[in-house]
Amino acid sequence: ASDHLKFFFEVYDVDGDGRVCARDLYIILHEMTGDNLTVGQTERIIEAALADAGVGADGSLGLDDFARIFDGHDLGLEPLRPPPLY
Repeated sequence: ASDHLKFFFEVYDVDGDGRVCARDLYIILHEMTGDNLTVGQTERIIEAALADAGVGADGSLGLDDFARIFDGHDLGLEPLRPPPLY
């Protein structure tokens, strides 16, 4: 997996256990949406995302799963460059 994909995966692996589970996704989604979604809406989004990824709501995704899902997709993660020195 590319360095960009590894970075993306590590962001979503909130607890750092090497897997992205429903709880990790809940935390990320809640941080992104605040109180704009109900708990039920958030859970349904996560269940659908995991089902689309080929795992059930109780499953989790490893880095290999991320690589399979996002292979060939532009994740919009340009390499970070330090700001110019003045």
